[in-house]
Amino acid sequence: MLSPTSFIVLTLVLLNIALPLWRISLQGYEKISHIDTRRDNQNYSYIGHDHPFYHPTLLLAPASLALQETVHYGYNITYDPDSQKEWDQILDSPDGTGRIHLGPMHRTFVLTFYHQLHCIVELKEALVNRKNTWASPHHVNHCLQYLRQTFLCQASDTLEEGDFMDRNFETERFGPDVECFDWERVYQEVGAQWLLFSEWKKES
Repeated sequence: MLSPTSFIVLTLVLLNIALPLWRISLQGYEKISHIDTRRDNQNYSYIGHDHPFYHPTLLLAPASLALQETVHYGYNITYDPDSQKEWDQILDSPDGTGRIHLGPMHRTFVLTFYHQLHCIVELKEALVNRKNTWASPHHVNHCLQYLRQTFLCQASDTLEEGDFMDRNFETERFGPDVECFDWERVYQEVGAQWLLFSEWKKES
């Protein structure tokens, strides 16, 4: 039989093991729950407003992104073909440019994620190419308001050290890590669905 002192020590040891494991499992459950509760099993007609709020099958796991300065996606007043190609790829990849087709009639939707990227590209075009008629004042104003509102909606509470306005971006290249959704999964799924839609369109 354990002495009272041994019993207390053993209890504390077990608690020190059990509590961290419980916290880890709880965090994992919360992440999974957050993903799963964004979806529902309701059947939709995809007519009018009768459609899901989120993509019905795109279950996204958390991912990490290190914010950093980069030589890619340059902002150049003079034409830079390499930089332009990188910006163009944002809208050209994957096939379908963020458009998905859901329901029995393959109704077209676009993911907010891609709409945001589209607006960033249009703002860049408006700054470097005043002759681009697509980046019109009306279009640019729409993009400014759209990005402002969707950023407010996401309201990231990631803590960044210090004052970013005081940083020397030439020498301090890395910012904080941020928790995201797995954007590579979005690219894969949307690209695959576009191929399926393309096959359906050929056969119809």
